[in-house]
Amino acid sequence: SVLPIIIGMAAPTIRSLLVAGFFVMSSLVYILFSDTCKKFYTGQSDNFVNRLVEHNNGETKSIKMCIPWKLVWSKEVATRAEAMMLERKIKSRGAARFLKDLGVELA
Repeated sequence: SVLPIIIGMAAPTIRSLLVAGFFVMSSLVYILFSDTCKKFYTGQSDNFVNRLVEHNNGETKSIKMCIPWKLVWSKEVATRAEAMMLERKIKSRGAARFLKDLGVELA
């Protein structure tokens, strides 16, 4: 299921799921946008809130020059493997084109 898209707002914390008696941590695939650089960043994490803080504190060397980053799209998936597949799909399509295909426009 797609989490609500709230431009510029942090996503809700990731929920833990109880599936068939096993404790499973879900993963979040996300797309961030930087107004500073006019670029997208696509990633996945099992702790999105912490990851967004790391991005906006400049702890990710390749994108620190573009802070601040804001969330423009996210989707929670059941497993890390699913998250990695969706992240790869978005990156191969390009975040801007992926969002356009979904009808998501930046304000």
